[in-house]
Amino acid sequence: MAYYNIAKVHYHDKDNDTFIEKVKTSGGIEKMRSTVVSDIEAGHIIMTDPPTGTGAEVHIYTVSGVKYIRTDKNAKAKDNLENLPTY
Repeated sequence: MAYYNIAKVHYHDKDNDTFIEKVKTSGGIEKMRSTVVSDIEAGHIIMTDPPTGTGAEVHIYTVSGVKYIRTDKNAKAKDNLENLPTY
């Protein structure tokens, strides 16, 4: 089972934080959103690594057939890793 921390996010549209396109791990490795989703579905543990505070486990929540990556169980149709820095 793999384990990694997401340290930064890149949104598809820089003016809209609904859909994360890719992420960077704490080790600086870039991963596409689809890879993060696949890793979670395969049972890998993925956490956030915020600049301050404690990280949280990242989960997938499906809303209207779209898989969102979130740290809470809210059913909003958006990703919610907005507390992480963007790149």
